Order: sequence, then C-alpha cells, then structure tokens
Amino acid sequence: MDELVARVSPQAFAGTRSLVVGGSRGLGELTAKLVCAGGGQAVITYAQGADDAERVAAEVARSGRGSCLTQRFVVGESSPQQLVDFLPVDALFYFATSRIARRSAQAFDRDLFNDFMSVYATGFSDLVVWLAAAQSAHRARIFYPSSVYVAERPRGMTEYAMAKAAAEVLVAELGRSFRNLGFLCERLPRLATDQTASVLPVATASNVEIMLPLVHRTLLGRDTVTPAVEPGA
Repeated sequence: MDELVARVSPQAFAGTRSLVVGGSRGLGELTAKLVCAGGGQAVITYAQGADDAERVAAEVARSGRGSCLTQRFVVGESSPQQLVDFLPVDALFYFATSRIARRSAQAFDRDLFNDFMSVYATGFSDLVVWLAAAQSAHRARIFYPSSVYVAERPRGMTEYAMAKAAAEVLVAELGRSFRNLGFLCERLPRLATDQTASVLPVATASNVEIMLPLVHRTLLGRDTVTPAVEPGA
C-alpha cells in the first residue's frame, strides 16, 4: 500500500465502489488496493482465503486511503444475491480463477476444460446477468482479464487458453446484451502472481504498470492516469 499510495492521487477514484471478485490475493488484491489508494471503496470476495482478505482490508485501513470490505463468494456455488447489500457498484473486476498449473497426459482433458469454463465463462456470465438486473438503473463497467496465452498457448495450457478464448467471445456478446453495463476485456501479458510463477520461468511485466491504467479505464472510462502529486503542488 505504501508504494501504491505514492503512485495514485487520493481523489482519483473517490466516490466510486468496486466489486473485486477474487480480490484477496494476486492481481485482484493489487486492483483492490489501487482502487482504495485512489480514495475509492473496494468490496473484495474470496473463496477460501478469509485470512488473506482480512489482511488486505487491514492494510487498506492502515493506509488511510479508501475503504475495503470483504465477503466470501464462491463462483459457481454461491448465489450472487448474497452480494446485493454492496450494490450499486461502479465497476466489477473479475479475477476469479481456478488452479492454472495442472498438467494432463492427454492432448485434451475434458474435465480440466470444463473446470476452467465453469470459472472463466459460465460463472462470470451468471454474475453479470445478475448484476445487470440487480442494478438496472445504475451503469457499471466490467473488467475481464484475458491472457496472451490465448495466442501464444504454452505447452500444457491448451484447456486454459481455450477457456479464456471462449470467455473473450462471451464478453463481446454480453456487451451487446446489456445497455447498463460496459465491458473492458484485455489480454494481459505475463505477470508475476503466485500461480504463474510456477507455470513458466519467464520475464514478466510490472503488475502495477499494467494494472493501474486498466483500473483507470474501467472506473473512469479513460486512459489518463492521475498523478499522485499534481504539477506545481
């Protein structure tokens, strides 16, 4: 949080509320902290990491920037209705994930593919459809992280790449279906997370440099990044 507070204006996201699904660790945690560093409120969900979620909320509280709430929510199992008390939201950041680094001896593993699809596609669709109806009078923007692996497809990641490719088609279709929702789907480069570190030993881009402009584009609808210190201050 110290680094992020120094990078983001305290008013950059003031007055906004973001739902960060999968916000207790990894890129979801970073996104939630960026929102809060900019004076916004983040509602982070977790599947198993209650301690991680509380840690994130505590770090945000200590920073004196924004606010962070936590809620257990398991994609594909929990009813989205349990999130209704946090509505309306201005943005949904979807970082729900299945365990990526799973090898299969088969050229195509149907069960593995279906597991990825349940999180990256059908679970996402169910949440979006609910959100569109639950806050029909309030517009929200939705960020969906795809992956360069869709095009590059490292060996052993066929099912993951296929599920992410299917999700890209889904996002485009959802974008045509709901007038009160806007969508931003980006193929993220290789970034350092606790999952990808075990997949490929390759150089990664800076997580903050990649995610900060995307948070701005999602919440504010523009690419401009507000500096932490205004010129002349």
